Amino acid sequence: TTMRTHHIFTVLSVIAFIACVIVVLGDSKRSTAAPYDEMKTQMQQEIVSVLHEIVALREQVLELARAKYEAVLTSSLEVEETQKKLSEARMRLATAEHKPNVAMEAFRKILAIQEQQLAVIESKAEQGSAVSSDVAEVKLQLLEERLRLATAIRDM
Repeated sequence: TTMRTHHIFTVLSVIAFIACVIVVLGDSKRSTAAPYDEMKTQMQQEIVSVLHEIVALREQVLELARAKYEAVLTSSLEVEETQKKLSEARMRLATAEHKPNVAMEAFRKILAIQEQQLAVIESKAEQGSAVSSDVAEVKLQLLEERLRLATAIRDM
């Protein structure tokens, strides 16, 4: 798991580097647009390739979390968080591949997970095993996800 986590961070670092390259190239004044457009296309292809790898790794991490849950080594919350991260990765990939319907479905899954987490934490608060700040934090996360969804729909 540590090796996979390290690999995920490495992949994310590559994405950040590629984004910086795109910004630098976008800021530079070129006499012709063709080399820039070619480089931009190559960077976009690299971003999509890296995002595919991230999704594949997130799927593996989800399978591991499910196995741990079945072996009673973790809670359902960890499985839900892992599922949420997979949905976020799928949404980023769909956005990069210009597939708005797939991205919207991933956003909806993220919202559904947040709503489930809110229901669980509210139930725990009613039973006295969670505090109101926990409920407020989950509500805040849900509102932020709803805002991201609305913004994404607006920008399509």
